[in-house]
Amino acid sequence: MASKELFEPITENGWRMGFSTLMRKELKAWFGTSTWWQQALLWSLVLGLFGSAGISDPEAGIIIFYFMATIFPGIATIIITSEVILEEKRSGSAAWVLSKPVSREAFLLPKFIGLGIAFSFSMVLAPGAVAYLIFALFGVAPDLYLFLASLIPLALWQMFLAFVTLCMGTFFDNTGPVMAVPFPFLFVGINLGQHPLIGQYGPWGLFQVAISLVTNGSFPFTPVAVTVVVLIMLVAIAIWRFRKHEF
Repeated sequence: MASKELFEPITENGWRMGFSTLMRKELKAWFGTSTWWQQALLWSLVLGLFGSAGISDPEAGIIIFYFMATIFPGIATIIITSEVILEEKRSGSAAWVLSKPVSREAFLLPKFIGLGIAFSFSMVLAPGAVAYLIFALFGVAPDLYLFLASLIPLALWQMFLAFVTLCMGTFFDNTGPVMAVPFPFLFVGINLGQHPLIGQYGPWGLFQVAISLVTNGSFPFTPVAVTVVVLIMLVAIAIWRFRKHEF
């Protein structure tokens, strides 16, 4: 009875102060609404349609799927993410939340983690499952385990675009500059990934990793390792900048 009458205390100190509460809030904003399945359905239909181009040329259909899975969901990722921090700064909700016992790290980290999980599921995993079924119907389905592994670089690519956009949201107060930084990566990324010298030394090489996995089973590890380091650096830079912001 006592547990029903009292709030459950949450003891978090230092940078973790408020983290678990805000983490639940960010996940609920996506998975607790219709957003997750609407985005999953949209990109399953779009990327499944592109994958169906393999009716006449199955191998080309697989390549087209990975190409489009790199470009089109990335556009949505940047647009959705561009307003996440800006809206909270404009509306005053960021100042209100930070006036409570919440650290600035705990305010930002759930946004990075939550959107990384959300985009990976709705824009990569769900469309990937639909695409695999289409490939299976055509009789050209790649090895299941290699295909699932090839979705990891695609998810890291979406996370990279989201993290860059979120990071820019801590520096600027308008949508234009925030989106101006990630969009060039989106449109020239695949070309950079094919460059013989710098192709593997950045997130732009993730497309080639996915293609290599699903076509010949090879796994170029360098782009994945570099991307993980870049993601950590983007989070660190965003926290450093956000600490200097006055509310």
